[in-house]
Amino acid sequence: MIRVLENPLTKNYLDFKDFITSPGFLWSHAKQNYSAGSHPAYFTHPFIVRACENEVAPVPIIMCEHTQFVFAVVDEILKYNDRDINLVYRMNLNMTYAQDVENPYSPVHTDHVYPHENLLIYFTGHKQGEGGQIIVGDEEYYPKEDDVIIFPGTPHYMKIPNKGFRVALVMTYLGGYTH
Repeated sequence: MIRVLENPLTKNYLDFKDFITSPGFLWSHAKQNYSAGSHPAYFTHPFIVRACENEVAPVPIIMCEHTQFVFAVVDEILKYNDRDINLVYRMNLNMTYAQDVENPYSPVHTDHVYPHENLLIYFTGHKQGEGGQIIVGDEEYYPKEDDVIIFPGTPHYMKIPNKGFRVALVMTYLGGYTH
């Protein structure tokens, strides 16, 4: 179910990674979005926000002036792996961190009610036993720095790292159709 893609580590990718790890890159703290114990806190930087599913004409919303930059990075990776994007539903940078919480897992969830695929680009890595893994069905994946994975829009969740940070770009999209 989880498929690992090759990351060609292009100049765009390396420039983007430098950009998001620079001191001037802005993050928002998402602790207040969850009731106590339901979800570990994290930092977030939205590029494209998902459409509200109860809208008459749901349209994803671009939230960041750097969306074209990150899209170019993702597009290079997918094209390198002979994959196509037809529509981006959501694109968000998440940074989870070690914290003393009762439940170190995100809720099991599916990102949308409609068909989609998930792509994650990991800017940090975590070995088995360090947390930071994603769980999709029966599979647990421990990312290495610069890993890229895709998987279908099925239930999944993640564990926060035991130490340090887990930084990942999360994108949901409609793919699989060639232009």
